[in-house]
Amino acid sequence: EDSDILVYSAATGVAFPVIYKLDKDTGLCDVVSMDWLLSASSSSKSSDGTAKPKPLGERKVDRLASVRRYLPTYMYGAQDGDKKSSSAKTSSSSTKKKGKGGNGSGTDGPMLSALRSMVNLEERKPGAGRRAFVQSCVLAGCDYAPSLVAGVGTVGAFKQVKENRNREESIRFRRILMPFRGKIQPYADEENAEEKSDDGVDGNDGEDGPNESQSSVNTQQSKSRKDQEMENLNVYESLLAKSEAVFYYHCVLNVSDGTNVNLTEPQETTPVEDDNASTAAKR
Repeated sequence: EDSDILVYSAATGVAFPVIYKLDKDTGLCDVVSMDWLLSASSSSKSSDGTAKPKPLGERKVDRLASVRRYLPTYMYGAQDGDKKSSSAKTSSSSTKKKGKGGNGSGTDGPMLSALRSMVNLEERKPGAGRRAFVQSCVLAGCDYAPSLVAGVGTVGAFKQVKENRNREESIRFRRILMPFRGKIQPYADEENAEEKSDDGVDGNDGEDGPNESQSSVNTQQSKSRKDQEMENLNVYESLLAKSEAVFYYHCVLNVSDGTNVNLTEPQETTPVEDDNASTAAKR
């Protein structure tokens, strides 16, 4: 199955088994569920909505035990979280021995540490841990938004969201991107570019003078480096926010009556004032 299904599971708050790597000959497969995160909110509240204290024995249960076995070795101890080299694996071994980065477990690398922080966040504020997971996946790169930050891969994205977990959710992407604004690649909308090409927008119509494409290049070159960096940041932030919204509000078929509905009910939120706020879409 597509890994995006896990993100939809987190967005809807519904845990279900997802089958991966099915062997048609033997019937063996991997089964992954988001229950490790989604069950955190249900177990943290009593029937009256108040915080429920955990029994002493339950505190020792590792919710990530079902996830740990699926993570590649390099995700356990690589310091930058994005290198799959042998040096990362060596770092993994030394990290486990020294017991760093695991909230006392002695085995958590940057990825597991990020996932554990989401569990803790979900326990404190139901829905917040789930959204942190969704935003991490979007930032890492998905079908709706490619990863455009140089040097930040899957583990790096989760690490950045973890470090900004206490930020207001609607401006979290911007807070994460600001330190990387010089490393954000320009977003190339290939679909719109193809449409313009088909319509002859970018072609020379035979008249004298530069065509629109050349004019665009000249305009971009005339911009200051700082202006270009901020433009790349604003465009990418908007793309990330819109991509996140797709996972929550994807239009689906209601099989009971044949109507089209949103995957989850749209929510009204109060815009958060930010000194560097852009016109990015905010959930």
